[in-house]
Amino acid sequence: MNNKIKELLSTGNYARKQLLSNDKLINWSHSGRFKKARQIISEFSGGRFLDYGCGDGSFLLLNQDFFESATGVDSNLSQIQSNKKRFHDLPKMSFTTTNDLIDGHLNAKFDVVTCMEVIEHCALPERELVLKNLNALLKPGGHVVISVPIEIGPTLLFKQLFRRIAGWRGIGDYKYIEPYSMSELIKMVMATQNTEINRPVHEHVNPPAPPLKLHSHKGFNWRALKKRLNQDFIIDQTYFSPIPINQGLVNSQVFFVCRKPDSTQ
Repeated sequence: MNNKIKELLSTGNYARKQLLSNDKLINWSHSGRFKKARQIISEFSGGRFLDYGCGDGSFLLLNQDFFESATGVDSNLSQIQSNKKRFHDLPKMSFTTTNDLIDGHLNAKFDVVTCMEVIEHCALPERELVLKNLNALLKPGGHVVISVPIEIGPTLLFKQLFRRIAGWRGIGDYKYIEPYSMSELIKMVMATQNTEINRPVHEHVNPPAPPLKLHSHKGFNWRALKKRLNQDFIIDQTYFSPIPINQGLVNSQVFFVCRKPDSTQ
């Protein structure tokens, strides 16, 4: 990573809190996720790249070198405006809002589309819209890479303990985590692909976009999402981070590499 990239990365709000965190565990976990995602999409280098739910543009910045063009999409207008200003001298990178993309650019097709740590926050209508858009934006033969956190099984116990400790220490936003009742915790530790608990819904107001119905991580079931993805995509590969050998038992993230059913690898 050259000095210019490092400097730009440090201006992002997500990067400062997570990738560049002074807490070694937070830094290791999030940096490991980015490294794994970079390894995955490097297999599909070349062509056009879109990051759906790009946030502060950190992931796009760190992977734009693989592609001819790199586009970031997000529902947060102020974030998109900030990204355009921060990355204005990197002509390969461009940014647009989700509304603008839907209104006039869904006919644009991309070779690789990523959606990192977004779907777990989407209430049902928003989730279905995201999946529809990911499908529509993908070129025939292209790939969608979706990353979501693991919030079931033994991992959930480790994460909740870590979040409690981080909250007590005043690190980041961990003081805002939503608690589980004992019955909810047991149910999600033992979860199958059909397991559900009530997920609190929060309204996120972000003018001029309409309010979004969003979830925290509480109650998210990656196995249920995998079942849903199989309705619209072929899942070619499933990867785990940061410890690839134990599947989802004590990992923090899972990655799905998908393509349209009528496309070829």
